[in-house]
Amino acid sequence: MQQKRLRALGITTLKRAPSFPDVPTISEAALSGYDMPNWVGLLGPAQTPPEIVNRLRAEMSRWHAAPETQQKLQSMGVEGGGGSTASFGEMIARTHAQMGQIIRRAGIRME
Repeated sequence: MQQKRLRALGITTLKRAPSFPDVPTISEAALSGYDMPNWVGLLGPAQTPPEIVNRLRAEMSRWHAAPETQQKLQSMGVEGGGGSTASFGEMIARTHAQMGQIIRRAGIRME
């Protein structure tokens, strides 16, 4: 049976990924300014007490900094991580606005 291979066409962030240095960014290859990073985060109810938010943030930072976590993430090509709760909120707001603009321009409607 013949093996099929995947070929990466582009990285969705504005800078090339160190784990795939030969793969251009979408911005370089086709759509100037394209920046749509993938992200994962931990969210909770808006009224979560600050001491709980701070504790979760500290524990997640400790987990993320652990050498075994870093090794696993790097083996999957995952980069970045960490940051403040404020910067995470700002990133979510930017992504929301960006996706909203794309949806409106494309005329996408829920069915």
